[in-house]
Amino acid sequence: MSVAYVVVVLLFIECLVLGFLLLPLPNFIRYPATQALKSLHPYILYTWSGFVVILFFQSYYDMERRETEEYPTDHMSKQQHLLTKFRSERNFYMNLFTLVILIVIWRVRQIVSLISKLQERVDKLQKETENKKQ
Repeated sequence: MSVAYVVVVLLFIECLVLGFLLLPLPNFIRYPATQALKSLHPYILYTWSGFVVILFFQSYYDMERRETEEYPTDHMSKQQHLLTKFRSERNFYMNLFTLVILIVIWRVRQIVSLISKLQERVDKLQKETENKKQ
């Protein structure tokens, strides 16, 4: 049960980061945020993604294990088995969604970094043209 809570926390953090990256923020907020995002050490993202992938495969294994188990004969045991099967499938789909959101964050991070570099280049070229006009 504790793995589900970890996944929910990871998913919540990822949704906050993705929402922050996709919001149309003013430049005085967006520029420091993109600089902080660019300076973020890649090992943090590698560790985060490795942790999410491990949780994903663990939930996949748990779901497959529940699929291959035989159904009990009595009613209460059967209900308990179906409940654990439902939980393992729920955890699998939550982990899958977390993994997809992580991939989207990676790509959005690359795009935001590229936009930041291009904006710096545009600012530099505008300053050069202003200096040439004077």
